[in-house]
Amino acid sequence: MATREEIERLKHNWVMDSCWDLEDTEGFEDHREELLDYRHRMEARWAEQKQARLEADPVYQATQHLAEAGEARDHGWPESMDYHLRVAQVYATLAIVDRLEQ
Repeated sequence: MATREEIERLKHNWVMDSCWDLEDTEGFEDHREELLDYRHRMEARWAEQKQARLEADPVYQATQHLAEAGEARDHGWPESMDYHLRVAQVYATLAIVDRLEQ
């Protein structure tokens, strides 16, 4: 059975390079449930952080708006709404250009 220090060191090493299933680490079989729970919590945290970064990104926001406009168009909006789709395309393009210039 691994010591608490060994378990924490394993977790730290996995966070630094999470390229394997933490709970399947040889020598830590007795701690599988704890390690699996830790992996799931960390993956959920990373997913939340990634989503927050995306939502703060103007390019992501512009392309999301563009995608929503395209979906609305596919569901039969009036041709007069094409103007709004073109505006969304312009904003998305400007956001991308701004990102490239940074």
